[in-house]
Amino acid sequence: MLQGTTAQIKGVGFTGVSEIQLGGAVKGARPITQAGPQGCPVVPASSGVSAPC
Repeated sequence: MLQGTTAQIKGVGFTGVSEIQLGGAVKGARPITQAGPQGCPVVPASSGVSAPC
């Protein structure tokens, strides 16, 4: 994972299934190396809100 990456949960269709979409990083960015509370890097959530179709 690269610095600048954010995660967002998006609904897929109308069945209630969701997926995690990652975005925002740019080629050449440094990796996320700082350990979070569980001992591994944390990808922050994006501020966008999404609702299922």
